[in-house]
Amino acid sequence: MRGRPESTKNDILLGALSHTSAPSLTVLRPFLKLFPPMIARRAVKYFTGGAISAKTLANDDSRGTGPRRRFMLNGHVVYPADYFLEYLERRGVQELPIINL
Repeated sequence: MRGRPESTKNDILLGALSHTSAPSLTVLRPFLKLFPPMIARRAVKYFTGGAISAKTLANDDSRGTGPRRRFMLNGHVVYPADYFLEYLERRGVQELPIINL
């Protein structure tokens, strides 16, 4: 196999997370403790009460206006919760529906 040395997807994910600084959250900081550490793109509709769909998020990603960090995990795009909340704040979101996990 040519290219980069072989590593697992989890190694790539954990390595990428260890080299980033957490975004500064203001309004949505209290929601961080309610969210799981990673949010799958296909689940954003649930976490936003239907306000943002996976398709909207995919379009924002392709334009470079989505969350600043995203990763592939088992073939699915996932976002660290703090970066996802930062993205919502940039879109002007000031509150979220209460979610039951």
